[in-house]
Amino acid sequence: MTLLQVLVCTHGDTGLDRVAAMRLPQVPGVEYIISCQSQARPIPGELQRDDIRIRFSASSGLSNNRNEAMRQVTASFALFSDDDINLSAEGLQELLALMANDSSTDIFTLKLNINAPDSRKFPANGSVLKLSIRRHFPYSPEIAFRSSSIQKIRLNFSPLMGKGAPVLHSGEENIFIDTALRKGLTIRFFNICIGSHPGASTYERFSTDGELRSRGAVLRLCHSLTFIPRIIRLAVMLPTPTLHSLRMMLEGARYASGHKAAIRTPQDIHITRQQ
Repeated sequence: MTLLQVLVCTHGDTGLDRVAAMRLPQVPGVEYIISCQSQARPIPGELQRDDIRIRFSASSGLSNNRNEAMRQVTASFALFSDDDINLSAEGLQELLALMANDSSTDIFTLKLNINAPDSRKFPANGSVLKLSIRRHFPYSPEIAFRSSSIQKIRLNFSPLMGKGAPVLHSGEENIFIDTALRKGLTIRFFNICIGSHPGASTYERFSTDGELRSRGAVLRLCHSLTFIPRIIRLAVMLPTPTLHSLRMMLEGARYASGHKAAIRTPQDIHITRQQ
């Protein structure tokens, strides 16, 4: 029986080739749902397996793609993944064992090894995430969830954030987690390495304007009383030139203020549970 479905999002003519190159590990109890934003095309031989389901869609934008994948969930639990992640069979097995014996966690945040400088600080193993002054915001492949909990609060990703969005090109995971906390879900961090990623995070490289705007938007929405000094502090810390970072983040904060309802309002996610 499938306990965990891994939601792999990809797009374009070569999207399935990128997923095939991931060499998705075969793990009992795990199924892969591949959501590809493109016209239907031949399936690579590596993906012609019983534990893989592929769905093509005409939508655009990463957040819409993740939402499409979430609508296909039938298992009790799901895990997000991108199309350039090296998933760990051992990590998936460890996560399965944890989920099978957990009755209180709604969202499981995990650890992804970044094969580049990574200055993030992780919480203690098993600790509960809260709306604290200093928060932990995981990357999407570090987020797994209990399907019934997501359905209960009708939570998904905002199409106004993430790759392919018009203004804010990242930060959708931050708002996903922040909204879940505000809706009362229990989120815990577990020191399980779910896999690895070859590239550097945006904190360790020059950010694009869309990413900088997203940082300002996240600070505006998650820290409404202190976002201005937080933006100034982050502008100084980032490798991108300070004045440019400051200007872009303030633009993002203004955009988030004007589109707060559209970003915050959760959309329906219809999850068909297995019998």
